[in-house]
Amino acid sequence: YCQNFHIKYKPEFQVDGSEIDPTYFELLVLSVEKLFLFSLSISSISNSLQEEDRLPALYFFQNYKKPLQELRSEVGLELEKIKKYHSSNICSRVDAVKSLYGKCSDFFINKHGTGFVQRMMQECLHQLGCRLEDDEYAIISLGSFALGTMTPWSDLEFAILVRAPDYKEYFRDFSRLLQIKIINLGETILPIVGIEALNNVRTGNEEDEWFWDGLTQRGFCLDGKRWYACKSALGRQGGYKILKKLNGESILTDIPDYELILTTDEMAEFQSVAPMSTSWFETDKYLVQALRFTSLIMGSQKLFDDYKEKLQHKISIEMLQSRTLELLQEDVSRYCLKLDTTQDAQLLNVKELYRLIDRVISALGNYFEIDIIRGNTGFTSWQILEQLMLRGKISEKGKLHLDEALTITAELRLHAYYHNSAQKEWISICPIVKDCLEKSDIFYFNQPHILYHFYYI
Repeated sequence: YCQNFHIKYKPEFQVDGSEIDPTYFELLVLSVEKLFLFSLSISSISNSLQEEDRLPALYFFQNYKKPLQELRSEVGLELEKIKKYHSSNICSRVDAVKSLYGKCSDFFINKHGTGFVQRMMQECLHQLGCRLEDDEYAIISLGSFALGTMTPWSDLEFAILVRAPDYKEYFRDFSRLLQIKIINLGETILPIVGIEALNNVRTGNEEDEWFWDGLTQRGFCLDGKRWYACKSALGRQGGYKILKKLNGESILTDIPDYELILTTDEMAEFQSVAPMSTSWFETDKYLVQALRFTSLIMGSQKLFDDYKEKLQHKISIEMLQSRTLELLQEDVSRYCLKLDTTQDAQLLNVKELYRLIDRVISALGNYFEIDIIRGNTGFTSWQILEQLMLRGKISEKGKLHLDEALTITAELRLHAYYHNSAQKEWISICPIVKDCLEKSDIFYFNQPHILYHFYYI
């Protein structure tokens, strides 16, 4: 944030009698990693920034920032090609968008273990001196990274399965080091970090979340710190309160802490029915849902399979289906879609369009237990639809329509993010305001027939 502030406002100040430039902050940021490793007695550290500290900066750029920039440029070129498809050729457009998301998926996580996320995690293990065998742990992705709908600007959500509780402290250090590396990419806005003096997300008081980071372009980062987020290995800690309606009054209510570095039995326990107390589903429905749709990033396939098998036996199919329908009903109400003549000039939040179809597909997969196959590293949303059709749960025509709806919203999401080089979701199809939008955060989409096709489906 300080580096972005310096670039924008160019303040004049000195450190140790010398004028500083933005690279000073970049080196300072990279020194945080050194300090963390030093705190674990893993490395030594000097008192000042030395010339050799520029080498880690160059390494970090070449290995992480540059490849991410190149992927984003490639996405932009592919989107321009996709826009040229004729309106009658929706099937080819769907295939092209699915292929583009496949490239994004392989860039971050692939079967060879050479993906962006995998390399960053392997580097953390190496720096911490990992002595664990691959069968001792499994790092799993949640959310869009699990469902193959991640973009080059998406949040990373993940959890860690361990064979023994003794490994938890090691993976807490691993998760902190990974967080430092991801923050060092410079795409994490300050509210995500949850600095108490700026954005105290634990109190349930909106006035305690007063700071907005208008300088950092939010891109690839970890999930945020608000109570309904926190879907990373360190979870939700520190005693959160939220406002709940009770008899017409808003009351501050405590919600439980959790972490997502657990044994398979402990992780599966989130799905349990608790007859004598409040279940996790009542406390945090979307956490419970997210932990059902996961994919393997690295580590033990057997441990991952064991976890998936435990999910299958944790609750009855009747309870699973009841929960799925309850959640789907809430999602349909929240992301209600209406399109009429008064909406032509309105702005559309493409993430909300995407959320609805994403939740519908997840609900169908959940209802019919699609994601339970041993030896499988996880199904993407498109593969869930394929499985639903193959198992006779939806018709071929139904699968085609859901395919098209998912792909259209996924394409629009990429357009909006690429236009802003950040997670900004607003789009418009109104030609009257096109000139006003060209230099704004709002993406003008000049193919309204594609959006109309989505609403028609």
